[in-house]
Amino acid sequence: MNISVFLNNLGANQAAYSTITQLNNLYNTKQDVDITVFYNDLQRFCIQPHFGVMHAVEAWDQEGIGIATSFNTVEKLLGCPRLNPKIYYMWDLEFLRMNPKRYDVCRNIICHPKIELVVRSQSHQYLVENNFNRQVNGIIDNFNIEELLWHTDIKHK
Repeated sequence: MNISVFLNNLGANQAAYSTITQLNNLYNTKQDVDITVFYNDLQRFCIQPHFGVMHAVEAWDQEGIGIATSFNTVEKLLGCPRLNPKIYYMWDLEFLRMNPKRYDVCRNIICHPKIELVVRSQSHQYLVENNFNRQVNGIIDNFNIEELLWHTDIKHK
C-alpha cells in the first residue's frame, strides 16, 4: 500500500509532530506499507521520520492514497492524477482566519467532488457542515492513521 501525505512542513508544530509519530508507528508495525511525506517548506524535522520525505513538486506521479492537511497541500494533492482516494484531513479550520473575500477559494476546496473530507472533532464537523453545506466523510482525532486507513478501506473495497 502506498500512502502519500502532504504537510506544509515537518518542523516544530503539532500537525507535523502528530503526523510523523503516527506514520512512524505505522511504518514500524506494517511491512507492506510505503509512506512518503511531501512538504512545501523545508524545516528541521521535529522528530526523525522513518519514511521517505520529499518536496511537494516530486509528488505528481505518485500512486496510492493521498492525504492533504491544509488548503495549500490540497491544491498539490488535486494535481496528482494517480493518487486515489484523495483525502483532505482538515487539521485546522483555516477558513476562519482567511480574508472573507477568499470564501470562494475555501468553498471550492472543501466542496471539491474528488475530495473526501475528514475532520478532527465534532465541533469541526459542525462548523464545516454549517458554513459550507457539505457532509464530512469522517471524524478522526490527531491524524490517527490506523483509523484513517480503516475508514478509507471500508469505503473503497
